[in-house]
Amino acid sequence: MTKGPNLMTPRVKVIALYPKCGLNIGDILYVAEDGTGWCYMVDIGLYHNSVDNVADFPANFQPLQWWEDRDVKDMPEYLECPSRKTFHKVEKWKINSFIIDGRIKKHYINYIPSTKEDYEAYLQTTNQLKDGE
Repeated sequence: MTKGPNLMTPRVKVIALYPKCGLNIGDILYVAEDGTGWCYMVDIGLYHNSVDNVADFPANFQPLQWWEDRDVKDMPEYLECPSRKTFHKVEKWKINSFIIDGRIKKHYINYIPSTKEDYEAYLQTTNQLKDGE
């Protein structure tokens, strides 16, 4: 099975076609793990696109934030808020929001994906780690 991108891998969405591009509007491309260029997933694995620098074609490719155009099932369990230097466990993801600390949040731009280890280390520094968590 071919591995797809992680949540912070740069991605773009095809918003307009160009001659002989072989893509469809709505396809999402991301930087290949080996840094060889832009690619996207197809049934048989990875397809490498011939455009090296999608930033040169803003009429064809729209940059995506890490949370955009993702299924709820693909969203992270833990988030970091870099501006506040805090870490959170997501209680529930919804289509246009998420719940942390019992509050609904809609400002995805304030958060980035994190890990359980970072979250637990943060709790240790704030003396909030509960037994068994």
